[in-house]
Amino acid sequence: MAVTGTTVAGECRAAYEDFTRRKVYKYVIYAINDHNEIIVDQTGPRHASHADFTAELLSTECRYAVITVDFHRDGVPQSAIVFVDWSPSDAKTGQRMLYAEGKAALANMREGVCLEICANEPEEVALGALLRSLDADEEGQEYNGIPETCEEVVPHLNSLGWPG
Repeated sequence: MAVTGTTVAGECRAAYEDFTRRKVYKYVIYAINDHNEIIVDQTGPRHASHADFTAELLSTECRYAVITVDFHRDGVPQSAIVFVDWSPSDAKTGQRMLYAEGKAALANMREGVCLEICANEPEEVALGALLRSLDADEEGQEYNGIPETCEEVVPHLNSLGWPG
C-alpha cells in the first residue's frame, strides 16, 4: 500500500508473474480504478507487436505498463523488461498527480526491470526510442557498448547522461 492509500489488486501480482516467469504476455498495462486500486487494464499475448502495445497504451489516460523489448546484440537475441509510467501531456492534472503518487505501490513488482521511463509523448514509447535507451537498434546489427546484464544498464545509462 502506498502512502496515498493506493492499493494493488491481487490480479496485478499474478499478471506480473505470468509476464516475467511464465512469459505468457508481451506486455501488461495497469490502471488505477475509481476505488484507488491498481488493476490490470490490458495484457498482450507473447506474440503481440510493439504497435499492439502502443495502440493499447496511448490515450489521454495515465497508465503504468511493463513490456518485454526484444533485440539482438552481436547477432544474439536478447530481451529487456521496460517499465513505462505513461502520463500524457493532455491528461487531467488530478489524474497525473494520482499516478505519480500511486507509482510507489508498484515498487515490489518491478523485479527484473532493466529500464524505467516516464513518458508524456507517444515518441517516448516508440520502439526506436526504447531501443536507443537500451543502446540497441531495430536492425539487429552489432551494438556498441551495450551492458551485459540488467544490473549494468542503469549505471551505463547514467554514464551516457540519462536523467533517471
